[in-house]
Parts: sequence; structure tokens; C-alpha cells
Amino acid sequence: IPQTVTYTFTASGNGCSDVIQNVDVVVNPTPDFTITNNLPTINNGEETDILIETPTLNGQVTIKSVTVPAGITGNSGVGTSFTDGIVLRDVLLNSTNGPLTVIYEFEAIANGCINPTTVTASVTVNPAPQMTVTNNVPVLCPGSPTDIVVSSVTTDAVIELISVNVSPDTLSGITIPGAIWNTFPSTIADNLVNSTNNIQTITYEFEVSASGFTGTSTQTAVVTVNPTPTQTIVNNDPTINNGTATDIDINTLTENGQVRLKSVSVPAGVTGNTASGTIFTDGAVLADVLLNATTSPQVVNYEFEAIANGCINPVTIIENVTVIPSADMTVTNNSPFFCSDGFTNIELTSSTAGAVIELISTNTT
Repeated sequence: IPQTVTYTFTASGNGCSDVIQNVDVVVNPTPDFTITNNLPTINNGEETDILIETPTLNGQVTIKSVTVPAGITGNSGVGTSFTDGIVLRDVLLNSTNGPLTVIYEFEAIANGCINPTTVTASVTVNPAPQMTVTNNVPVLCPGSPTDIVVSSVTTDAVIELISVNVSPDTLSGITIPGAIWNTFPSTIADNLVNSTNNIQTITYEFEVSASGFTGTSTQTAVVTVNPTPTQTIVNNDPTINNGTATDIDINTLTENGQVRLKSVSVPAGVTGNTASGTIFTDGAVLADVLLNATTSPQVVNYEFEAIANGCINPVTIIENVTVIPSADMTVTNNSPFFCSDGFTNIELTSSTAGAVIELISTNTT
């Protein structure tokens, strides 16, 4: 509080007293102030919390200077004045990738006087942590790993896998939630195993933090994991006669599954087979009418492979069908006429391998 000093003067001479005169001098106090920095570290977009107090009559506190690094905005300017009990609430924005510190310098003024002793308050502003999640292989065939790359340009950033969800069934080989990465770039290469016949979808959810500041949004990577295509081939007639149809049942339980005729080995003289590359759906029957123009049994080899959703099962199935040729014979009657007590001379021949000629009847007239 200002104090007043009164000086009283009198003048005298030759035994006489003159008029008494008073002089008042007002002595102002040194301006006093207290700065309390309640939040020396804040996150990007948060407010400072600096309490400014001055008990001095007519006292004010002024920002004498502000040290603001490049990339920081939102601070109060030099010369801003505050009365007792005011809180400095600057919303500071840090557009860089690392923490930055703003330094406020305060001075107290009152009644035209300035306290030469200043007080500083430093506020470190953490940046909003950044991350990128790049899913390089969003669709997988069996045996292929995931290729999810996580990265961050933020100083001291940590990326955490906060959840993993699989639909509609299950997968094995998954990175467990809670896993963290702090060197970048890092790759999640899960060898996911889909033991079902259905397509599975897995969603990885990531969160980033830095210097105690957790990012306000998460990022996900969705991977489709296709099952191993399966097939069942049943050859009901492994041996058929010339001109008879094959009877090969073709089945696949895999979602969107098909069976492809990968190759056909056809010996010379056999025709009527289905061409390689032919596609079959579940429940189809391969009914080739095979013709064998040779004189011996011929074997046709069918090789099948299962395919589904762009994936191929490397394990194939081969089914063999033996085609028996139509048996031929030649009957040559060398003695159509002969006398009593003579002998017939009927010659029987066949070019068919394994042929048997049977006499099925005789008639005498």
C-alpha cells in the first residue's frame, strides 16, 4: 500500500515566526506478484494454467516477453496485462513432430512503478502424435504372411495394437493385443492360419502415443484370410468299356470353391475326354464318353486341383480311368463244303488284347 510522509517546515527570524508549511510525499511500494504454473507440460490443443496474483494496490502483471519456437501458435502477446487472480489460459498448438517449450516472462507494475525482478513460466507443448498404418497385402492366400507397416514421425512415439477382431469364426497365428512398437517403420508379419472352409476377416486396431499424450483417433488394418481350397474326388468307375461314360464325383466344401482339371494324360487312340482347364463346381460329375480306337486297354489320367478366392491348393488328386476297347473277331470258314466224315475248317482270330471268342449256338438244317 502506498505510504504518505508529511514534512512540516517553519521559518523564523528576528524573534518572529512565519507561516508553517507542510509537504506530503507519497511512497509507492515495490510491486509484488506471484506466478503459479499449474501445468508445465500440456498436450497439443490444450490450455495453459498459469495463475497470476499481485497483492499490490493498483497492481498489474504484464507479459514482458514470450519466447515462442517455430511451430507454436496460440500464445498471448507481449504487453498483455493481468489483474490479481487472473489465469492465463492460452490454447497452444504445436504443429511439429516434437515437444516445444514456450517461455513467458512476467513483470509487476503498480502506481507507475515497475519491479525490476521478473518471473518466468515455461510450458512444454507435446505435439499430437502421428502414425501411419499401411496394409500392403489386404487379401491373403494360405501360407502368406500379413504385411502391415506401422510408422510414426513423432518424437518418442509408441504404437500399440489395442484390439484384434476376427469374423465370422477364428484364426490362429495372430499378434496379441498389447503389442507395442517404438522403432519405425515396423512390420506385422502374422502367419495366419484359417482352418475353416470359410473366408475370415481380421481387423487390427492401432493407437499411437508420445510423451504421455495419446492420439485422439485410432487406425485399422483389415485383412481377408482365405481358406485352403479343398476337394474330394470319387472315381466310381475306374474301368469302363469303349463308348461308356466316366463317373467321377467332384466336391468342394470351400466357400466359393471350384475344382479345376489341371491336366489330362490321354494316350493315342482315345478320344472324348474333357479338356484341361475345365472348371467344376461342388457336386459336379465328370461324365466323359471315352472312345478307345485301339485294340488294347488304354488309361486316361485326370489331375484335379482345388481353387477358391484366387488361391490354389498345391496338392492335386489324380484319378485313372482304364478304357477297354470294343472286342473284335474274325471268323474264316475255310471249308464251307465237305464230304461225310470230313472236318470243318473254321478259323477264329481277334486283334483285341485278352479277347475270348465264345461259341454261343449251333443250328443244323
